[in-house]
Amino acid sequence: MGQSSVDAVWYATESSHGRVIDLGSLLGSGSAAYGINDAGQAGGVTNVGYQEFAIEWNHGKVIELGGLPDVPALR
Repeated sequence: MGQSSVDAVWYATESSHGRVIDLGSLLGSGSAAYGINDAGQAGGVTNVGYQEFAIEWNHGKVIELGGLPDVPALR
């Protein structure tokens, strides 16, 4: 788990069998992954403007977990 930068944009990545895989983001200009559990679900953030939103990567799908209570949801 981690992140890689391409043209000043950060992408959440994971390394598998010597390959780096882009995990994706939601509507954002970048993302970062911070951890993974035994079920293969990763947690991190995506950036939209100047706000960060918690997201989960679960078997190829990106799921928005939400922001702070006073921050509108992405969708």
